[in-house]
Amino acid sequence: VNNTTSTFSGQQQPPVGSLAWQLDQPGVDGNKVVFLEASDAAGNVGTTSAQITLDKTAPTGTVSIQGGAARINATTANVSFAYTLSDVAAFAVTTSAAGFPANCAGVTFTNGNAFPAQVTFAATSGGPEARTVSVCTRDRAGNTALATATTVLDQEFPTGAVTLNGGAQFTTSRSVTATVAAPADTAQIKTSFTGPGAVVPLDCTSAAGYGALPSPPTVALTIGATSGAGSYTMQVCLKDSAGNVATSFNAGARY
Repeated sequence: VNNTTSTFSGQQQPPVGSLAWQLDQPGVDGNKVVFLEASDAAGNVGTTSAQITLDKTAPTGTVSIQGGAARINATTANVSFAYTLSDVAAFAVTTSAAGFPANCAGVTFTNGNAFPAQVTFAATSGGPEARTVSVCTRDRAGNTALATATTVLDQEFPTGAVTLNGGAQFTTSRSVTATVAAPADTAQIKTSFTGPGAVVPLDCTSAAGYGALPSPPTVALTIGATSGAGSYTMQVCLKDSAGNVATSFNAGARY
């Protein structure tokens, strides 16, 4: 038996049913060839060879939730898997809190590499809670690898408050300052300032009109030069980083 050439030297050994044999460069993955020479009792000599791929490298890749979002607001989420698909012969995905062991031992695999496009998480028991996708992959040689991605499932609506001129009920100036109290995870704000008279409710569910929350969270307002005396109302919508929106809240003052 030879690793490197079909030219043999040395004395032949008695035939055996199987033989433990060390491949050439056993620390290096790749295609390996083993050559065999055999002879019969009449002295006829024949040679043959066999090839095998040595692969001791586990599949490598990543998983992401909603494009890498730090927070989400729905139990169903899009997931993406960045793997060399030809290196994945089987996979398993779970959203259970227990996840998978680091060595993927005992995991039930699905053959192929048709990863799911979405996963479903358990609902929260109250406030925001971490949620993890765990994926085990296995290649054709049997090597396995674990990858995970974590986000926060947040289905709480943000709550806040707004005051005009520090809470004053009346103003003699057409310049008014609104101060907004918003939760720390507020990402965007939408406002309206109307008057005098009836107030048209601000639609917090519409994406139009949202912008970054200013720092400090104050908004300079102006009562138009042609607007008369009466009640003016500031309405506020908040959207947090998970996409939850608050029911509008407001404050008013008379001019």
